[in-house]
Amino acid sequence: MIGLITDSASDVPQELIKQEAIEIVPLKVILGESEYKDGIEINEQRSLEFMKTDFAKTTGTPYNDVKEGFENFLQQGYKEIIAINVSNNISNTHSVFQVVAKELMEKDKELQIEVIDTLSISIGSGLLMAKAVELRKKELSFDEIVQELKKYVPQDLYVYYVIPTLKFLKAGGRIGKVSGTIGDVLNLKPIIEVGNDGVYHTAAKARGMKKSIKKMKEIFEKVTTNREIEQAAIYTSGTGEDTKQFAEELKTLLTEKGVENILEGKIVPSMLVHVGPGLVGLAFRLKYQ
Repeated sequence: MIGLITDSASDVPQELIKQEAIEIVPLKVILGESEYKDGIEINEQRSLEFMKTDFAKTTGTPYNDVKEGFENFLQQGYKEIIAINVSNNISNTHSVFQVVAKELMEKDKELQIEVIDTLSISIGSGLLMAKAVELRKKELSFDEIVQELKKYVPQDLYVYYVIPTLKFLKAGGRIGKVSGTIGDVLNLKPIIEVGNDGVYHTAAKARGMKKSIKKMKEIFEKVTTNREIEQAAIYTSGTGEDTKQFAEELKTLLTEKGVENILEGKIVPSMLVHVGPGLVGLAFRLKYQ
């Protein structure tokens, strides 16, 4: 059996985690002087309440937690493990996984660990984990699964999202190459994408959330022309009615496009604190060419 491990920021759906025995190593969410394990000790409601008056912070996956995650597999006799992480250009999580993997393989020469930087974020990274699960079920070898997964990075993993304000991205230093592209006075909302370099870029701009969602749909149609969509996901943050409506619009778009494998969910707190409430995100994995 091949072990699959990832970080909480990859936003792998809970139902997939429970069914497929995936090891999740949580990032840390910092609210004031208190530190919490992402998605375990902190939830969306608590995070949003704090964010009304202050900015939350995050740290990557701690070394000891990553080591413990790998060792959970080792104790069960696993000798082959595939780790999948969010972009190393957005979080240092991937680097920590690499360090731990190298140390473990130096101690045990029979152990094989591959650590993959998806150059993506949130469910964009999670979609690669979903593919890994699919390939493992087909009983492909360790090398075959690794080879297949790497074909998707970065060119066939897509993540787009729109948020009401950039203030949380700015405060957390996760703004990437989106800086200077928006005027709050003009109510301009950028459609943010994760580029092939694993950082945030502005894909387009529109005035107001509604027009930005429309623009995101247009981008989706253009990118997926003559391409097979293997899997897609719609993720949101907050509880606003507008947010729910926008998510439904995206679901309708995907359904009309013939996409059957659609994941839906909320981003984890470690992602939420950097974007705030009202995020509407669309991610998809295309069959590689």
